[in-house]
Amino acid sequence: MRLLLNLLEPFAKLTDTYQSDGVTSSIVILGLLDALSDYNDIVIDPCLEEYDELVKFRDDLRYCIVRRFETNKSSGQKVLDRDENETRLVGIDVFNNQFYLLATVLDPRLKLKIFEGNLSNGMTFRNGIPTKDQVIGLLKKEFLFANSTTSSNNPDCVEVPVDPAHVANDVSEKLPVTTVAKKRKSIFARLNENDRPAKKNKLDEIEIYLGSDCIGDTESPLVYWKRNEELFPVLSTLAKKYLAVPATSASVERLFSVAGAIIRARRAAMKISTAERLICYREYLRCGAFDSCNITITYV
Repeated sequence: MRLLLNLLEPFAKLTDTYQSDGVTSSIVILGLLDALSDYNDIVIDPCLEEYDELVKFRDDLRYCIVRRFETNKSSGQKVLDRDENETRLVGIDVFNNQFYLLATVLDPRLKLKIFEGNLSNGMTFRNGIPTKDQVIGLLKKEFLFANSTTSSNNPDCVEVPVDPAHVANDVSEKLPVTTVAKKRKSIFARLNENDRPAKKNKLDEIEIYLGSDCIGDTESPLVYWKRNEELFPVLSTLAKKYLAVPATSASVERLFSVAGAIIRARRAAMKISTAERLICYREYLRCGAFDSCNITITYV
């Protein structure tokens, strides 16, 4: 029994990590690799009477866990629950999913460490773990797309409507067509050209970010991106997008339980805004947000 508990302990630790507050989706791949590494380090004594059964259990459990995170089944795989009822188990190939890969590399605690091959510890997966160059290429592609979207809002360009009837060789066009007309340069533009700083390469943000040191394990990646928003304007926008999703829905479900305790039958007339403030105040108290504000809170 103790050996069974030892075999299950790495995955119990993984579950607790995923369900903790403030854990983003960037930890999913790291947590899985760490749990599998601890799991593979467990040694079963060959002198045990149940040695063959324990080895089979260990291999089957590892296979099920790995398949859960490397099989992409949008509709879900058919399985039977404890009551022999058919249900579907939905899986996501986290090692080849753009969302999880970008969330990992945009976590300043991790960056490219996972994809350097040191954490795989000889473990093999069906589709393999992407290489560092593949992840960088994926980040550059997403970066250029986000940068082009941002550039479309450049105040130096204005959209001028064009009548489709005057567009040559486009008689079949039915939708309104727009073209971009640049503002006329000032007569002083040539005088000021030498004073302007040299334009940075669009991808300099990525090189500077990946070339800098990782932050500490206990530091918040969201605080890091907020602090470096001016240095990495495009990357910080991507980080807000990919790091805003928690690893699991456990923290959200806990908030539903808190809301159920606050909004009771005797408080049916409570405004939604009041309930929201009470839930936020509770979270502020839990994270110590009031500790540096010299606020005295009296509990009745």
